[in-house]
Amino acid sequence: MPEVIAVSFRTGGKPYYFDPEGTDYQTGQWVLAETNKGLELGQVVRENTAVPDAELKSSLRSIVRIATDEDRSTDEANRAKEAEALEYCRGKVKEHKLPMRLVAASYTFDCKRLTIYFGAENRVDFRALVRDLASHFRTRIELHQLGVRDLARAVGGYGTCGQELCCRSWLPEFYPTAIKMAKEQGLSLNPSKVSGLCGRLLCCLRYEYETYVHLRKSAPRQGKTVETEQGKAKIKDVSLLKGEALLELPDGRTEWRTYDEFVKAPLAQADEAQAEETEERAPEPAATEEKPATEKGRRRASDKVGGRRRPRRKSRKGGQSGGKQDGGSQERSQAQGDQQPGSEGAGKGKQSKDTKEGKKQSGSGAKKSKSGSRRRRRRRRKPSGGSQSDQNKKSDG
Repeated sequence: MPEVIAVSFRTGGKPYYFDPEGTDYQTGQWVLAETNKGLELGQVVRENTAVPDAELKSSLRSIVRIATDEDRSTDEANRAKEAEALEYCRGKVKEHKLPMRLVAASYTFDCKRLTIYFGAENRVDFRALVRDLASHFRTRIELHQLGVRDLARAVGGYGTCGQELCCRSWLPEFYPTAIKMAKEQGLSLNPSKVSGLCGRLLCCLRYEYETYVHLRKSAPRQGKTVETEQGKAKIKDVSLLKGEALLELPDGRTEWRTYDEFVKAPLAQADEAQAEETEERAPEPAATEEKPATEKGRRRASDKVGGRRRPRRKSRKGGQSGGKQDGGSQERSQAQGDQQPGSEGAGKGKQSKDTKEGKKQSGSGAKKSKSGSRRRRRRRRKPSGGSQSDQNKKSDG
């Protein structure tokens, strides 16, 4: 794993990795580093550490040198120039009547580039403004439009907690948040209470979300009925951080109790008793061996096979299908007659009924096949002999 150091160029800004090239740096040191914008002065926020290759999104750049007192004084002079440049730019924005709000200006260490940050609801055509600024400052000008979160970071302020905004003081990156995090922590879903100065969900919703998820797994569900010494009680509310639940007792009183008083011991006994009851009530597993068919089942099966009104598949030759069915039914009826001693007359009567039904089926199948062939003949298109006018022309000719 490569060895890197992390450097931040603005207070609370995103840290960037650099190659120390064998030099040991300490947290808080000021260094000069070459960036995409040019030479800049930054502060080391992480000492020499080894990181996996997956965290390195691009090739590492090297540190130019450790900053001196003269470099620090030069940087302070650049900060004074930034304030003057911002005031001049605001005057030009009013002159051009552009719908944009300038919030910050930034010079590189060598003053070769001036970046102006602004906020706007829509896209702005500032080409005329850039020409005026370039002719005045005699350097490269860049205007960068910020989103609502970056705009709040650039402006700064204080949150509902009374502290300075996290994005302004220490938060290096913006992480995604969701309303599910507020629900899991039991917070009010009022937008004014769960939103920050930027109008988006608070970044601090993410800080304790994993802790609440972990505590929620061991907590009882709200609205559940539990067993206590005084009888059954209903859980009205849960305090995850204290590990307590608000119980509504049978006499109507409410009382806060820890989970251990009613979750572990009483519920464990109830679960054991419930498991014993389920074992007693559980039906015996069905045997895998096939049971021999009874006489009634055989009779029903033979009746179903022989007494079927129409076959599953429509065959063109209805007589053959009916004949096959009749043969099968006759064999089954004969076998049944052999198995039942003393019921020869009944067996013969059943055979005669089955044969009659088979004949009816064969006759109906033949009729259906004939009617189907007639329909197919009717559907065939006859060759057109031409219109009546064409026939008259032919006759006249």
